[in-house]
Amino acid sequence: MKLTYKKFFFNWLNFLFLAPFLYLNLFPNLEVLILLGSSINFLGIYYFLKQDSYQPSPWFSFYVTFFIFYLLGPFLSVISYQDPLIIFNTQTTFSNVISSSAVNETFIYLFVFLCCLNFLVFNFSGDMARSKISALPLLTNISLLLMTVILPLMLYFKISYISSISNYQDIYLARAWTPLNLLSFANSILFLIFIASKPKINLMRMILFLQFIVVATDLYLGYRSGLIVFIMLSFWILAYLYGYKVKVFQLTLFAIIGIMILFYVELSRNQLNIELDLIFQFLLSSLSKAAYTTALYIDNREIVDALSPNSIFYPLYYVIDYIIYGGDVVGQSSTSAELRKDMNHVLSSSLNYGAYLSGAGTGSALIAEIYQQRPFFILFSIGFFLFYEFIFSQSRHKRLFLYLSIFTFQHLIFSPRDTFFPFFWGYIRIIIPFFLVFLIYNLLRNSRKRYV
Repeated sequence: MKLTYKKFFFNWLNFLFLAPFLYLNLFPNLEVLILLGSSINFLGIYYFLKQDSYQPSPWFSFYVTFFIFYLLGPFLSVISYQDPLIIFNTQTTFSNVISSSAVNETFIYLFVFLCCLNFLVFNFSGDMARSKISALPLLTNISLLLMTVILPLMLYFKISYISSISNYQDIYLARAWTPLNLLSFANSILFLIFIASKPKINLMRMILFLQFIVVATDLYLGYRSGLIVFIMLSFWILAYLYGYKVKVFQLTLFAIIGIMILFYVELSRNQLNIELDLIFQFLLSSLSKAAYTTALYIDNREIVDALSPNSIFYPLYYVIDYIIYGGDVVGQSSTSAELRKDMNHVLSSSLNYGAYLSGAGTGSALIAEIYQQRPFFILFSIGFFLFYEFIFSQSRHKRLFLYLSIFTFQHLIFSPRDTFFPFFWGYIRIIIPFFLVFLIYNLLRNSRKRYV
């Protein structure tokens, strides 16, 4: 570990926050805790803004989404002189009131996680300036050709599906694979292979634009964060593979546009007109759902701890349940409520069984899952950093890890609102096609050399 003056400065600032935190841990004040958590989050963002090659680092994007999902609403409530507890005590499908002690604990553990992550990132995060993977034109052309066929079909089936459902929650009830599922899976694999083949930048921009059009339709299927995740993924790919530099102004502009699009979809779903108060309410409560989910879990932790004491590991062995039970663990039904052991399904079905069966859910939250392992909270926080840092550091030189890093990047930046581990079944499904494709590619290349 090379300690520079810059790293020393950021480490000093990071630990400088510990003094007021230790005091507040004994005498918690919610407003100050929120400002303290926001400050430590901003410190992580500012660290990367001071780096020459901050944009290729996935940790920069993670800090941004972490702030949006956990701190944006509470931070706005504090600086606008509103009680932040209003966000947590607004009546929802799954709660009427969340205790102030649970909300305080949420921001205490949030601060500990960020402080730990800052130290690891400042000192051990590797150079992500640019990938050194070589181009494979043949795979680029094949995957490009197939995607130009699949993407219009996906768009057609998505529009048809949107017009056929009466409520966005219907998508969470689906248990059978449809042509759209098959096309989406094929497109995901082809998109990953296309990126791993390192195409020319003009081809990459074209495919990113076509994928953006298809992803934008997911807004009407309830997957509101999908568009933001895809935009951040696109910026990361261009910066990491091609050295494309995105200005802070551009990032800010896209963030504002993305938030406004999400707001418009939210109003459309609830058939409301655009009003200034509704915009502010959307920023306060709708975006920072991870903080709400974490506080909700802490207030009802005995439910999840009793039914699934290690739900944090469920993404790793979900594939076993799927092999044993098949479609019974897919979607939201009476069987999935009984068989699935992840936090979202256990908490949602326990707090409001009827709403769960209709497709509603609390969602997952990274801090809530690590909190469940609170005797080892710091250990899991370190493990979280090491897992993702390993994949991204290897992706500079190894094509398999570049292939995996696209999938991993999307989970990392959505993990504040998702699970600690990515679903292991997802890795299996994308690794098998990778080896098959590159096995065939190497066989063809070797046979070609033999006859030249």
